[in-house]
Amino acid sequence: MVPLSDRVLIAPDAIVAETKSGIALVEDWPQETTGRVASVGAGVHDVAVGDHVLFAQHSGQVLEINGDRLFVMRERDVIAILENE
Repeated sequence: MVPLSDRVLIAPDAIVAETKSGIALVEDWPQETTGRVASVGAGVHDVAVGDHVLFAQHSGQVLEINGDRLFVMRERDVIAILENE
């Protein structure tokens, strides 16, 4: 999937607040605000595929493609590129 214009497709980092059997704990649910850029539109200038980024809470549209959870959002919702990993 290739987003249009200034949009980016982000695969969020894995959620770690769950039981051993894989049940997510709602009261401990972490806010998804980091992930890897999976694809970028032609109008994107500051982030690239593979960048680990911090993005605004509650931003973008959540999609599920082939069992993978992804966010599509405007580049302006990306706050920072996380470095030194």
